Amino acid sequence: MLTKSFETLQANPAEVGVIGSMLIDDRTVPALMQYLSEDDFTDNDLRHMFEAIRSLFLQRGKIDSATVLEKLSEEGYREKLYAIVDLTPTAGNCMEYARLIRDRRQLREIQTACFEVCGAGTDLDTARETLSRAAGLLVQSQNDRDKSYGDLILDFVERQNDKTPPDHLDWGIPALNEKLMLGPGRFVIIGADSSVGKTALALQFALQFAQTGKKVGFFSYETTLKDVTDRLLANDADVSLGRSKGKNLDSVEMSRVMAAGQRSDHLDLRIIESARYTVADIRAKSIARSFDVIFVDYVQLIPTRKKERYEAVTEISIELHALAQELGITVIGLSQVTVPETDKKGNRRYISKDDLRESRQLKQDADVILLLDLSDPKDRDSNRVLQIEKNRDGALGHLVLKFNASRMRFTYVPPFEGEKEARSRERIAKMDENREARLQKAQERSRAGIQPGQFSFEELSEEEAGEIPF
Repeated sequence: MLTKSFETLQANPAEVGVIGSMLIDDRTVPALMQYLSEDDFTDNDLRHMFEAIRSLFLQRGKIDSATVLEKLSEEGYREKLYAIVDLTPTAGNCMEYARLIRDRRQLREIQTACFEVCGAGTDLDTARETLSRAAGLLVQSQNDRDKSYGDLILDFVERQNDKTPPDHLDWGIPALNEKLMLGPGRFVIIGADSSVGKTALALQFALQFAQTGKKVGFFSYETTLKDVTDRLLANDADVSLGRSKGKNLDSVEMSRVMAAGQRSDHLDLRIIESARYTVADIRAKSIARSFDVIFVDYVQLIPTRKKERYEAVTEISIELHALAQELGITVIGLSQVTVPETDKKGNRRYISKDDLRESRQLKQDADVILLLDLSDPKDRDSNRVLQIEKNRDGALGHLVLKFNASRMRFTYVPPFEGEKEARSRERIAKMDENREARLQKAQERSRAGIQPGQFSFEELSEEEAGEIPF
């Protein structure tokens, strides 16, 4: 027996349109089967029809009104099925119908989650988990993320022809930008020992990203809003951190603070005291604020239900990595490290990714690992070495940074260039200049209708051919 009267069909046009499209044009079936499931349907009879069509599809059977009726094996469906065909004039809108069905299911699930949170007897942890699930529903992609190799190549060609600059983060340090071409959806770890400056470096990056138009969230688990403000202004307004804490800034420094305040009107940088925030809370806040980049200072302090620290940090790492991918944002987590032992002379090796504390999962999940260490471990005032220990999409390497503790600011220290390196650099520049001149001459010959010649190695100048420094 039918569970709904025939008249209800007109009240459910999207579901009717999907079933009708597959009945009048079986070419629509593969795409709809990948996009929808039986759980997307609210009408029981339409759900059963979808299940029958899916069964025929998986068996590679013919799909039309007759075969579907036979599969349903109930005479009571005949009138309703023929009515569906009559109500579907074309199959051309089938994917739009499917999108509406998916949207309605998503709305129902969000409403259900809200009812659960409001339900009697819900404890705080359950409410947080439910809200996190509801928040995740808001960002679910409405399109399958699988494509054929041919389609992926077409996408690649389109990206290459698109002259829009890549959406890579600008770290504010050109030498770092050359190595880290980092886009959305990545998970980054910044590891360092305490008091080396990882929070200061993270705040400098956060400020830089905000200044380039990104929406940035900084989740602070151990630093108060006041302390973060002091550090940011020391960097941004070029004022003494010590004098600001002692309330001894002079009029010139205060004018720079006021100028920073005016600039902040155009920045979207939010600092969140996060002592009790779980990863679910971070996710919900990130969705609500539409962050492009978030910092977590630091990952080992995020609370979980796991009692064992290794299991807890492993869970945190997996969830932060998933958060980055699912929301399409850059997640930068700060991590403590276990400092290597020193020898009898007080020397030790630089920290490595194996020294990330409490879980090796951080090393596995991170797309990029940056490690900040003292250039001279015996001298706390020495320069810092920023090592790129893992870079999924680029080269490894290191940079030397000078840390001004009074201004909470890192500046790049270029590598020393000796006489031999200078000559090599000048020779390369001269070769590039000669090649450019030849290319320009060839273009002029081409415009004049003269067949361009080919350059051979013998045509290089004596200086170029003598020693190619590659």
